[in-house]
Amino acid sequence: MLNRHAMIARALAAAGTMLLAAAAPLLAATGWNSSYTRAMAEAKKTGKPVLANFTSTSSCPYCVKLRDEVFRTRTFVQWAKENVILLDMDSSRSVPPALERQRTALYQRYGIQGVPTVLFLDYRGNIIGRSGYMPGGAERWTTNAKRIIQRAPKPEKLEPLSRFTEAQAAAKEQKLPLMVLAWSSKSKAAEARFKMLLDDPDFAAFVKGRMVVVRVDTSNPGEPTPEAAEDRKAFEAALAKVRLRPLLMQTVVLDAAGEKSLYSTTTAVPTKYLIPRLLKALPKPAYNGAWIDDYSKASKVAHGLWRPMLLHFSGSDWSVWCKRLEKNIFATGPFRSFARQRLVLVKVDLPRQKKLPAEIAKQNQELAQKYRIKGLPTLLVLDAAGNEKARRSGYPRGGARELLAWLNTVTK
Repeated sequence: MLNRHAMIARALAAAGTMLLAAAAPLLAATGWNSSYTRAMAEAKKTGKPVLANFTSTSSCPYCVKLRDEVFRTRTFVQWAKENVILLDMDSSRSVPPALERQRTALYQRYGIQGVPTVLFLDYRGNIIGRSGYMPGGAERWTTNAKRIIQRAPKPEKLEPLSRFTEAQAAAKEQKLPLMVLAWSSKSKAAEARFKMLLDDPDFAAFVKGRMVVVRVDTSNPGEPTPEAAEDRKAFEAALAKVRLRPLLMQTVVLDAAGEKSLYSTTTAVPTKYLIPRLLKALPKPAYNGAWIDDYSKASKVAHGLWRPMLLHFSGSDWSVWCKRLEKNIFATGPFRSFARQRLVLVKVDLPRQKKLPAEIAKQNQELAQKYRIKGLPTLLVLDAAGNEKARRSGYPRGGARELLAWLNTVTK
């Protein structure tokens, strides 16, 4: 049986847990979320970017200045309400254990080494831009924030062709597979299912440069126009050639020559299932896990395999830690195996003595400026479309195991 002091201690602990659990909604009531998951969900729903403030208001004077001179002003509050989803990552603020673990993981994922650091993120967690404290108050700060948001790449939008014969000719000319999305315009259920696929920016980014896409209406239009009749005849002939028959609803991928079916299904498949299936069915670029120094070439490989890229910003002829990273981690079996299966490796060398080809040297300097690289080594993870997902600087003290654990988390 518990004694009186033990009962009081347990009651106080329970009360403390309840207070911590209340921290997230209380913070949200002021406009700021403390839950990354909730902020991302709001971003996806509203189409607004997330403004994530990595800070420590108990120990960092400039964090306090940023809070008081910008975030607590009427100018910022009004601007933020209309333009961003706010995420508070104040390491000095008490939050429930689950949110504490999430916060710690985000500091590690994004390589936050100094505060205040403000990241602008899309709904997938990719970095749009960075900011921090700057003198000049809320007006200047929000003006800079607007510029960052305006520079963000627009989500890809898939707009399929509407003539089958036109799409057939385009596929042959571009030597690309032809994806046919066929459904009856009279079916609201089919319309809704395919609309979800067509409106998905991830699917649009995946398809870009990989396939020609055409929409085919399988409903009976009554007396068709000559063009519609020609299209219907060509569509049916193309399916018959690969031993398929037209259905009221189907997704079919034909090779560029129209000689064989690469993939077919009798419905609209959600992106998260469709992309892996298409990757198995479509031709893929060869890649053996070696480092590539041409960023443009690496981007094409990453898009073709639909894999993230790992950019290693290195000082190969002068940085001791860069040399150790290559020898002690990148050369190990576990890392090389992981890279062959999950990554496309890009070497961005910034040597002091070694001469690089002029085009590569120029490319590397531009990449270092674009991603605001401040120290070496720095590792950046970009998604298959080239958006920054995560970064870390310095040598991982835990060696290959620590680095692979981080990569496994940020590339899922």
